[in-house]
Amino acid sequence: MRRSVAWATFLEVLCAILLLAALIAALLYIFNTPEDSLQGETLAPGQESPELPNTVNGSGEQEHAPAGVEEGPRFVKIDAGGAELSPEAGEWSCVLDRSTGLLWEVKRTDGGLQDAEHTYSWAREGDLPDADAEPDAPPPGGSVYNRGLCLYSECDTAAYVREVREISLCGASDWRLPEAAELRTLEHPTRYYPDIDTDFFPNTISGNYWTSTEVEKARTLAWSVDFNNGFPYIAEKRLAHHLRLTSGPVR
Repeated sequence: MRRSVAWATFLEVLCAILLLAALIAALLYIFNTPEDSLQGETLAPGQESPELPNTVNGSGEQEHAPAGVEEGPRFVKIDAGGAELSPEAGEWSCVLDRSTGLLWEVKRTDGGLQDAEHTYSWAREGDLPDADAEPDAPPPGGSVYNRGLCLYSECDTAAYVREVREISLCGASDWRLPEAAELRTLEHPTRYYPDIDTDFFPNTISGNYWTSTEVEKARTLAWSVDFNNGFPYIAEKRLAHHLRLTSGPVR
């Protein structure tokens, strides 16, 4: 009788341990899976991640420019007119990355055009529907217009690029959506949530940011970068993601 009771107790304890292990595994999966992946991010069958450059020059730090660039801070604060500011400046509109030569916008929290909370669907400039096409026919390049949430009625990447160019932010008029490899150069090797140097890029949302890199042979898909952890993801262009534009030649 005692053996039966002991055996039953053993089985109960074993079942409890197994249930606890399953619960822990489920929680780890949920909390380590990027949010957008749980909301329908799509990976094209057989699609591999493009080869993208390292986020830094191999030193593991971002404070200084890499070899081949004049010694000095990697990031330089720029005012709205395009002038360089001191590292101690409390307000700035853009950041120049001396390691790549690219100028980056700094997001704001004033509810205006560049507000960090705004989101946009993916659309290419000039990728408009054919005038003779059916009313509900999608644009030929797979663009999805006005599916985000922002200050203006046109909450898509093409409209945002146009608006930022019109104000000549930081003295530049060639603002564009960055390539995936370009955006990933802003990733920080030791910071997460967001995965970026917030000393220069404040107000960065820990979420997905659109890039201009499209998925070959899948016109409805494009690459985004998740600044929770710095990973690139393939996403449907209809999804609403954040934006950070860049200025300068495509690298």
